[in-house]
Amino acid sequence: MENNRWPLLERREAFETVTHSNLVEFVKELRQNSYVQMHVQGNYYQTEVKEIFHKALEQLNGKKNSQKFTEKISKKKVFEN
Repeated sequence: MENNRWPLLERREAFETVTHSNLVEFVKELRQNSYVQMHVQGNYYQTEVKEIFHKALEQLNGKKNSQKFTEKISKKKVFEN
């Protein structure tokens, strides 16, 4: 997975140059280009799945932002007789 390996001392030196504002900017960019996808399997009602999904979003974003994501629930049957 990692094509380039940096020696430990080089990595340490690189991290010493990172500032708090660099980290904050990185996290903002990372979150803007990220999404959450969940696969729930088992005997759940659709309302239970939505609740599980929103609880996961609350943990990631905080309660006030959990509604900004769109819900797309697939009712696809995996096995058919």
